[in-house]
Amino acid sequence: MLHGLLLEAILKDNPIPVAYRMNCIANFYVGPLVAMMERSFRLTRSKWIVLFC
Repeated sequence: MLHGLLLEAILKDNPIPVAYRMNCIANFYVGPLVAMMERSFRLTRSKWIVLFC
């Protein structure tokens, strides 16, 4: 619920540029995925990003 409120606060009637808003949305969904990768494979976020790239 807190994530939903935070996401709404970022996106609703906010003059933030579109690219920044898209980045916030992407991080909102990627965060739990990175946490799972850290638990399952002991990969930190920076290692996961290098592998992803």
